[in-house]
Amino acid sequence: MKNKFLIPIFLTFLLNYSCYSINSEKNNDEINSQQVENNKVELDVNEVFNLLNDKNYQFIDVREEYEYREGHIKGTKLIPLGTIESSLNFLDKNINYVMICRSGSRSMKALKILKSNGFNNVFSMKGGMLEWAKNNLPIER
Repeated sequence: MKNKFLIPIFLTFLLNYSCYSINSEKNNDEINSQQVENNKVELDVNEVFNLLNDKNYQFIDVREEYEYREGHIKGTKLIPLGTIESSLNFLDKNINYVMICRSGSRSMKALKILKSNGFNNVFSMKGGMLEWAKNNLPIER
């Protein structure tokens, strides 16, 4: 008999808690360069999309040239991972960089290379171009 009364109470609690969680999430449309946390190293694809027109960010695709030609984010600069270290002299340490690759692995490697060479404002796009395409975000071919 007690269980009959506890189940509706539990379900009401669960429903109210899930609605609170959904409403308290940050709206991705509101992100800008001032809202990116200093210690955050990964940005999700929606955060990157919202930063594309921000002049304080430069987007670097670290995939190989053939991958880049298959489809990339408009405005990204191609610097394959194998050439990142030799390209460091051409990068400005005062700019925010977002590294992009196929799945997020190579972009994290590029991030580590830049960070170990004194670049502090470097981010990796979580999930890479696979996640970008999965979210039906624009791809330039």
